[in-house]
Amino acid sequence: MKIKTEKQYNKTLDLINEIMKKGEDNVSVKELETLQTLTDEVKEYENQYYQFPAPKTIIEMVKIKMFEKDMTQTELSKKTDIPLPKLNQILKGNRKPDLDFLKGIYNTLNIPADFIFSRI
Repeated sequence: MKIKTEKQYNKTLDLINEIMKKGEDNVSVKELETLQTLTDEVKEYENQYYQFPAPKTIIEMVKIKMFEKDMTQTELSKKTDIPLPKLNQILKGNRKPDLDFLKGIYNTLNIPADFIFSRI
């Protein structure tokens, strides 16, 4: 079944959640196959209707990577050795990124160098 409406999309998500609630050890092979099919359908629907725009700035990329890694500014500050107030100012756009910041996000968040260099 191909998902064509938001209602079908939400119903499919509910079905996925029902299977996931059972826990890894309590799911049958058939349910795993169903789960794979459902998640493929959701992915296809989301790719068509929920496209996430590519980041255009270094700050946008940093925020996305922080979200992906579930990382706070405090954690990023500690991992990059960038003082929290400085990091906060850069992320708010009140201060320009400097070399220490760029090195820190490259090493900590694995932001590609070509992305960084093309935007400084």
